[in-house]
Amino acid sequence: MRARFLFVLALLGLASCSPSLDFTLPDLDGNQVSPRSEGNVVVLAFWATWCKPCQLELAEMNEMYLRLHPRGLELYAISVDGRDTVDNVEAWAQSKRYAFPVLLDTESRLFGRFNPSGSIPFLVVFDAKGEHIETRRGYNPRGVAQLEAFLETQLEPARPESPAKPSARK
Repeated sequence: MRARFLFVLALLGLASCSPSLDFTLPDLDGNQVSPRSEGNVVVLAFWATWCKPCQLELAEMNEMYLRLHPRGLELYAISVDGRDTVDNVEAWAQSKRYAFPVLLDTESRLFGRFNPSGSIPFLVVFDAKGEHIETRRGYNPRGVAQLEAFLETQLEPARPESPAKPSARK
């Protein structure tokens, strides 16, 4: 009976779909961005300027991104600020010096597709093949450390740094 119900929902297009990277959103400069994994692990971090837990999480994620980006991490901070607060996003992102791209989902269409409950912060992780592998809701003071430990298992191993060449002194 359950299988028949799910089949009917799928036919009607009402069954929930797994999140995918098949979307385009504007960045802070108005450029249209379509994230792709292209062999990289991708994290989508949904947030808003008025959300204190989001602010805490993004600050920690910026540090994580700086450490893990060279190993293949791509991070997109997707603001769900509506029309009444979207003007604050660019100034906020610039003041925090985020190293990752900030995208705008002012009508929360993508956010609603991935997270119908509407809770933020909200993270979605895709592996190097572009497949959805993780979803995290809400803020946890140890959440970014736990996320980083998880991402470590998904990323390329760190490359050993080459020893510094001795400088030629006269």
